[in-house]
Amino acid sequence: MARALGLTVTAWSLLARGLLVGKRPPSRLPASRRQALDAVTEIAVETGLTPARVALAWVLRQGLLPVLGTRTLAQVHDNLGALAVRLDGKQLARLDAATRVRREYPYDFLYDRRTALAPPEPELGDRDR
Repeated sequence: MARALGLTVTAWSLLARGLLVGKRPPSRLPASRRQALDAVTEIAVETGLTPARVALAWVLRQGLLPVLGTRTLAQVHDNLGALAVRLDGKQLARLDAATRVRREYPYDFLYDRRTALAPPEPELGDRDR
């Protein structure tokens, strides 16, 4: 919706409250967050970048405006380094797949039944009124 309206979206907590910089151990993560963390970490190892840079580069690629919550000058430099990162198509696809929002109840239920829940088509005579 934001893209269609030409609006910029601000990305908040894009480093998962420190999870992507090793601040907290990833215990008890939901499967969806574990997938995202694993994808970012794997790509960071492959590219020799920090997980923070990979995550920020992906967020920037989405056209989002990241809010940086750094506490040290080293973190500022690391975060700004994401501006020069170019992830390839396969890496972007992996991150997209790992962060895809999954529909849950009731959305999946309603979506699957959308044709049955749609209002009936007006009868021919009703259109002329």
